[in-house]
Amino acid sequence: MQQLLADSTRRIAGTRQIVRAAAQGRLERVFLAKDADERVREQIVAACKAADVPIEEAQSMRALGEACRIAVKTAAAGILKAQG
Repeated sequence: MQQLLADSTRRIAGTRQIVRAAAQGRLERVFLAKDADERVREQIVAACKAADVPIEEAQSMRALGEACRIAVKTAAAGILKAQG
């Protein structure tokens, strides 16, 4: 997970961006932090299930933020589908 997110130019982070990209059918895969708020987890799982996007669990919000190379924790991150 860490290498995939760190190397990807197609990564996004944050609940709103993940839910929006799922609704638009633009997500390839989502990483969801185990310690994210349950309400946030439910929202992301529902959006990904509706869009048939696979979800992988991340150890923590801190680890997910670090994997994305951002200075804050994040509940979810995703990889966008390649365009072309």
